[in-house]
Amino acid sequence: MAKKKTYYDYLRQELGELVEQLQLPDLYKQSLKRRWLDQVVWADKKAAECRRWHYRLRLTTIIGGVILPALVGINFEVGNDNPAFRKWFPYLPFALSQVIAVSAAVEEFCRFGDRWRDYRQTAENLKAEGWQYLQLSSSYGSVTSHLEGYPLFASRVESIIKNDVQNYISELVKQQAKQEEEIEKYLVTAQEVSQDKTLFAPVQTARLPEGAIAEYTFNGTAEPTNNGIVGTATLLPPNALATGTSLSADSTAVPKPGVAGIIRTRHNTVFKLSPQPSEALPPTAKIEIESGMAFGLQAYQDGGSNHLHITLTQGLGAENRNTWYAYAPHVEILDRNGQAIAPAAATPTAIATTPTVIAQNGTVELPVPYLSQVDNVKNPFGSCNVTSLAMCLKYFGVQQNNPSQQFEDELQDWLETRGLDRHEPHALVQAAKAYGCQDRFTTTATLEQVKQWLAQGNPCVVHGYFTSYGHIIAIVGYNSKGLIVHDPYGEWTPNGYDRNDDSRPEKGKALTYSYEMIKRTCIDAEFWVHFISKPGFQPTITQAATVTPAPQETTQPCTNFITAEQLIQIAGPDAPQQRLHELTPGVNQTLTRYQINTPLRIAHFISQVAHECDCFHAMEEYASGEDYEGWTELGNTQPGDGKRFKGRGLIQLTGRHNYELFSQAMGIDFTAKPELVAQAPYAVLAAGWYWDDRDINQLADLDDIRAVTKAINGGYNGLDDREKYLRAAKRVLGC
Repeated sequence: MAKKKTYYDYLRQELGELVEQLQLPDLYKQSLKRRWLDQVVWADKKAAECRRWHYRLRLTTIIGGVILPALVGINFEVGNDNPAFRKWFPYLPFALSQVIAVSAAVEEFCRFGDRWRDYRQTAENLKAEGWQYLQLSSSYGSVTSHLEGYPLFASRVESIIKNDVQNYISELVKQQAKQEEEIEKYLVTAQEVSQDKTLFAPVQTARLPEGAIAEYTFNGTAEPTNNGIVGTATLLPPNALATGTSLSADSTAVPKPGVAGIIRTRHNTVFKLSPQPSEALPPTAKIEIESGMAFGLQAYQDGGSNHLHITLTQGLGAENRNTWYAYAPHVEILDRNGQAIAPAAATPTAIATTPTVIAQNGTVELPVPYLSQVDNVKNPFGSCNVTSLAMCLKYFGVQQNNPSQQFEDELQDWLETRGLDRHEPHALVQAAKAYGCQDRFTTTATLEQVKQWLAQGNPCVVHGYFTSYGHIIAIVGYNSKGLIVHDPYGEWTPNGYDRNDDSRPEKGKALTYSYEMIKRTCIDAEFWVHFISKPGFQPTITQAATVTPAPQETTQPCTNFITAEQLIQIAGPDAPQQRLHELTPGVNQTLTRYQINTPLRIAHFISQVAHECDCFHAMEEYASGEDYEGWTELGNTQPGDGKRFKGRGLIQLTGRHNYELFSQAMGIDFTAKPELVAQAPYAVLAAGWYWDDRDINQLADLDDIRAVTKAINGGYNGLDDREKYLRAAKRVLGC
């Protein structure tokens, strides 16, 4: 009997038949099947497999979690005539609890839910790319045949697969770092608990304060338990939320101290899930706390950016969390005896506490010596970490233990003899400390913190994905375009590395890596940075950072290049006249800012935006933007980014990455309020920024509408409509 075909067999057969119909060389067809089709089927199959396991484990946990309390709460009147039932029944809830625990642990460890999402996203991205290629639509709309479009298709497929691999490795690294941080916290807490003598203090009977009445008291007769202990219970009201105790200066009511004591708020403040400014966080990531509130404190440590990372003895908020970040000047720590621990602030961090004014176009470049990893004796193609650290240590004048050896090889030996892995950030921290320097490593740094640190004469070491497996570089300065780096491997380009070699051993020295590139390769909600310093180190005049202040920017007067009436004449009778009146000031502001200042340039600009925004009817994309969900090439890496960063503006700005770039250009955080891009004047400025970024003025000067359209659209969609508006604009503007 013939074996029944599966869905994947049909999928492979149907798509394979479509590939065979394409007018392509056999080698291309074979490559399509082996690289694209096989990946589609594999990712689809893995997604289905992970989905099944996710559902099984989650249903087991959920259903078991519903049944278990009922079993535990059953009060059986089991008589002596049924001893067998009385004997085995207690094992039933125990067994069920173990099943629940194991299913939850397996899901947590294997991450079937996350893997299902990732595999599904990869499969759908590959399918969508293949469909567009087969139909010669979207990105392939400008090609005339499948043969012509094949190089682009192959490149985009490889990009999707590469992004999938990078995301997988990134998640592994983050999970490992997170686990190490949690283990370190557990060890600290365990050490504190072991030293807590009150845990072994004489037992005292608990009593309510004089005059206090328990709101809910179990009134049943206390009966001996199986252990012979008689007890009563005071219960919290149903659904009561845990709250802090109001603790004024003269109050005697204090919460029960935790291992670390008590934390008390000095001002109205906000507890947060990260040390970012509270206004930059969504409501679900913060909770408002009134002045004078106090909470039991289990543990606390420096959280960076003048914050404390605190662990409370109770949960707060809708999700009942007990770990938060608190702004250090707004709180104070009391020990278990109620005495304030001074100073009531975060312990000193490597982040600059004295702000340095950073000029927008200023330059800082530290004289950090450059070292290449390619000439290392040990791991020349994998020792970027110790090489970057060695550069910083040499800058601080640190002496080697073995001068006959390269410093980076010496650091590698130091790590190996102690069983430490150079790939682990905290191993580098230990190495820096062993050589007399301080290294504060954080996964939540900001570019502003890095620039502040550099301006005070200190370099940084940064982890990033310049390669698919990750790469580490030294940051030695910054300028208006980006960060100045010492890349130990050579010079990074989007197409790969121009590696150091014997003829040019310092290709990676003092390179400017743009802020856009740094955000793309290093920052994915987390920025992994080592802030390195040396106690007592004072840069001399020649060593100090050279700070070039930015020239004073003069406000350029806005010229009225065009009137609302002229815009209405160009757009035609169907255009929304009131909106054009509202847009006119922004249009002139944009024309002035981006030097679209000749009749011919203005005519081309207006003709293009008129088509792109549907004759000024659409300030944002008609679709919901859901189709852009998960498009990493647009920077949509977080859930909801597709809708949040849908197309907006007269030339639609689409995707988180482009919103970030536009934010930098305008000095306004449009990622926090993306809807502003659909409003005047930003809707017009976004179009002008896009126009200027692609240097389209020079194409307009040639009066080449096909070239202008290609630069805007990537093809020639709507060319007739654009030509219609251009003719009208030339007529109205007299060019």
